[in-house]
Amino acid sequence: RAIPLDRVESLIIERADGRRLDLRRTVLGWEQVEPFPVGLDAYAVRQIISTAQALGVIDSIILDGSGDAERLGLDPPVATITYRWPDGEQVIALGNRTLAGRAWARIGRDADEAVLVDASLHEKTLENDPRFLRDRTLAPFVGTETNRIFVRTATGTLSLDRTDRGWRLSEPVRTRGDEAAIADWLARVASTRVSGYLHDAPDRLDRFGLAEPVALLELENG
Repeated sequence: RAIPLDRVESLIIERADGRRLDLRRTVLGWEQVEPFPVGLDAYAVRQIISTAQALGVIDSIILDGSGDAERLGLDPPVATITYRWPDGEQVIALGNRTLAGRAWARIGRDADEAVLVDASLHEKTLENDPRFLRDRTLAPFVGTETNRIFVRTATGTLSLDRTDRGWRLSEPVRTRGDEAAIADWLARVASTRVSGYLHDAPDRLDRFGLAEPVALLELENG
């Protein structure tokens, strides 16, 4: 069944070793919900969908129970990808890679044949680090919708709120905020990008100086 590129709302990648990625499209964009929530790069996710959509079959073998499925890495599969949209789904089981940039797959939950395809889908889902799917923008939703800024450091607290008459400071003093300076600062925060990931779920934050951080920044949109 053809995968409708712009209608896919859910993408689940399950590996034979038990690792699972559950990706969902929300009103805010693509997000990873499992194994933990994190924003995703929409273009990177779209590539996984479009690559599956464009898979071309080079050869095929009927799976008749003679052991071909096991030999080709399809029983159990190396990984299974499930694409879901409002009125349908497509399941692609990925098998072993072969020579010359090809690989085996089974397209369809109950398909009785293995197909030889190019290995591009294997590369994007199995060989690439899944962290490259993440949105590297530190605060992607900061901008004109931001209506509260709170900063706490060892030397004091800064609190600003956007009102109908512009930005107002409530801490450390009550006064009007500098609109241009605040807009420039928010733009800088919005453009800040993550350079890399050390640990997805560290057991001790103190190793990174985060158990008692030197500063805390909270931004709210309204």
